[in-house]
Amino acid sequence: MRPELDGLAVMERLGLPAGPVVGRALSFLLEIRLEEGLIGDEEIGRRLDAWWSEQSAVG
Repeated sequence: MRPELDGLAVMERLGLPAGPVVGRALSFLLEIRLEEGLIGDEEIGRRLDAWWSEQSAVG
């Protein structure tokens, strides 16, 4: 099973280069997929944005 978004989509949405942060984002998205199944582009994007805001605030 794969996350609802791929690495390229994560990099484009968050404006990131390839690297470990993208991997962490994909792990986060995979966890959602495993727990909730497919939730749709709008919702997964909202959750990714919220996750990124939390990550940016921490470090």
